Amino acid sequence: MRLSVSVAILIGMAAAAGLASVPRGGDAFAFVNGVPISRDQYEEYAAVLEGDGARSVPPWQVLQSLVNQRLALQEARERGYAVTDAEVATAMNEMTGAGVSVDMVGGASGRDAFRERIRVRLLFERVKAAITESVVVSDEDIRAYLDRAAALYQGVDWPDAKAEVEPAVRQELVDKVWSDWLAGKRFCSTITILVPVELPTASPTQTCP
Repeated sequence: MRLSVSVAILIGMAAAAGLASVPRGGDAFAFVNGVPISRDQYEEYAAVLEGDGARSVPPWQVLQSLVNQRLALQEARERGYAVTDAEVATAMNEMTGAGVSVDMVGGASGRDAFRERIRVRLLFERVKAAITESVVVSDEDIRAYLDRAAALYQGVDWPDAKAEVEPAVRQELVDKVWSDWLAGKRFCSTITILVPVELPTASPTQTCP
């Protein structure tokens, strides 16, 4: 399996804007099945999501992303997944080839932490791949997609249109399966929020995965 690592997710940027509404009362922001999410983890992840400050990410979205990460890592442990040092090194080499230097991740002192972030991301991706591996794109799915974008495919033969949109249709289905799985895990987990940030409520029909 090819290891894909998002530079934007793994590199800690400067402190994020828009965190003033989140108080500093205590180090733990939340617990996910007893595992804490600290203020430092929250602020670092918020900075990554917001990048250079060009866009604002609401606190609930940052916190939910961290909750999702914790749930995926817990699932990885339950499944016995592990990421080897060789896989981490391969990912780091890929990023070096993309122009990421040790200086960008805090120099030599930050390399171990950066390596751990890569390991976490690879575990997250491995769980997502396992959860969504059964996704199958049907002709009905493709036709529904083409109906939504009919103006773009007028006069295009079915084989050509199918070949062009099938990757996008598959990604939509994968995203939905993954989103539904995460929603189910949140619903069935013990999540304690210690700051005034509300996560979206679960659907009345939500069930455990």
